[in-house]
Amino acid sequence: MHSERIVVLDGRDKVATHVRSRRLGDWCIDLMHYLGTFLRKPAALGRSTAMRQVHPDVAALFRKHFTDSPRSFVELLVFTRDNQRTYADILAAADRLSSRGLKRLSSEQLSAEMLASDGNGTANVRQDAATLTPSDPQQTAIEESASQTLDTLSAMIGCGATQQPVNKVTV
Repeated sequence: MHSERIVVLDGRDKVATHVRSRRLGDWCIDLMHYLGTFLRKPAALGRSTAMRQVHPDVAALFRKHFTDSPRSFVELLVFTRDNQRTYADILAAADRLSSRGLKRLSSEQLSAEMLASDGNGTANVRQDAATLTPSDPQQTAIEESASQTLDTLSAMIGCGATQQPVNKVTV
C-alpha cells in the first residue's frame, strides 16, 4: 500500500506505477506506458494527453526538435526506458549538446550523449564533440549546410517533390 502512488500488479509482477491524483475525475497518464502505441501511430504523439501531461521541458524538446519526426522521439523514449534512463537524462544530454552549438538534435545524438556521459560510450566521441566550438566558422558552415540539406530532403519526402539542388560546402 502506498498513499501517494498506485502500483498495478499482474499476479506478483508490477506492470505499472502511477502518481496518485487527489482531484476527482483527474487522469495521470505516463507517456512511457504508451510507447508501443506511439510506435504504431507516431503522428498521434504531439496531440496526445500523455504529451500534454509530460514534463514541460520534455514537451518543449519535442516541439523544438521532433515535431516533424515523432517516431524518432518515441524511439528516443524507448532507448531511455530500456537503458534505465529518465527524462532528466534526456534533458541533460540536450543541454550538453546545445552548449556545444548544435542547433538541431536527433534521437541518435541524444542517445549517444547519454551513453557517453556515464562512460558507457566511447571516450573519443565525447572528446571529438567537445572540440567542436560554435565559433569555428568551418564547423558553423558545415552545420548550416547539413541543416539546409535536411530541410530540403524533408520537403522532398513530405511533398513528393522532384529532386531539388542542395547547397554543398567543400571542406
